[in-house]
Amino acid sequence: MPYEDDKEVLEAFEEETRERLEDIETGLLDLERSPGAVDGERVHAIFRAAHSIKAGAGLLKFKDIEMIAHRAENILQRVRNGELTPDAPLITALLEAFDSVHDLLGERRTHADASTVQRRLAALERYVR
Repeated sequence: MPYEDDKEVLEAFEEETRERLEDIETGLLDLERSPGAVDGERVHAIFRAAHSIKAGAGLLKFKDIEMIAHRAENILQRVRNGELTPDAPLITALLEAFDSVHDLLGERRTHADASTVQRRLAALERYVR
């Protein structure tokens, strides 16, 4: 049976993703509270959580979640490399993108409007270049 059809696997992915999203939100808000002082360990932890979400979504063929997490991961890599500073607009764009991931999970999947996902991806796009 493919993973994306296995209820147990889906439930585990959703639970783990929700936990990672909480960690990401806490980490991003901590970064926002200390502008100019980038905590490399915190950024790395957020990056790892985004990477794990991307990998799980890819395995389960949740393309929208995978795409959002991948784009966020690329931005977080630029922050890790010192190419971007996590200022308020960037933090807001990342938080909104991860809100879309949350909306795409489980029974809430039907509430995630495709235009909202695309708008949030577009908001991240300016940071990817």
